[in-house]
Amino acid sequence: MWEDYESYYVREDALAKLKHEIEDEAKRCSIEVRLLGGLLKFTPLGVYTKVLLELEQPNFKNYPVIYKHRNGQLTSEHKGKAVSTKWVVGFLKHHSSEAQDLITNVAIKNAQKTERDTVKSTPVVSSLSENKPEQTYGYSANKGICPVCNGDGGAAGQCYKCGGSGWA
Repeated sequence: MWEDYESYYVREDALAKLKHEIEDEAKRCSIEVRLLGGLLKFTPLGVYTKVLLELEQPNFKNYPVIYKHRNGQLTSEHKGKAVSTKWVVGFLKHHSSEAQDLITNVAIKNAQKTERDTVKSTPVVSSLSENKPEQTYGYSANKGICPVCNGDGGAAGQCYKCGGSGWA
């Protein structure tokens, strides 16, 4: 049991060391490096849904290996292969333009979504809604228990008298 306890910390320390060594280059390449649950994850800055690479540290080993690559085909070809710091830096440089494109695309999508949301949230004033009396649901001081459903709101909350609130 002691060996398993030690191996966990060896794994964390080796991945943390690699993260520290490549952190500056990753920032220049617009790639975020995060150490999560024994995996070193490489994602474009702020885009956590697209993982470019995941590395893990096998038990009792002093080097990181590929856990997950950009897609399924590359993962099946390269899973378990050892990587060096030099290889990881080359990977970061090679995928920096892809990361920047993903960041730009997500920013554009978020801007478009914000525009759509502001259009949807603009209130539409209708002359019919102004003439219609406001309905109030729930308890108030001038209401009592609904005589139709005896305060339980009816089947599936569909009492016609109280609208399912139990108060009329």
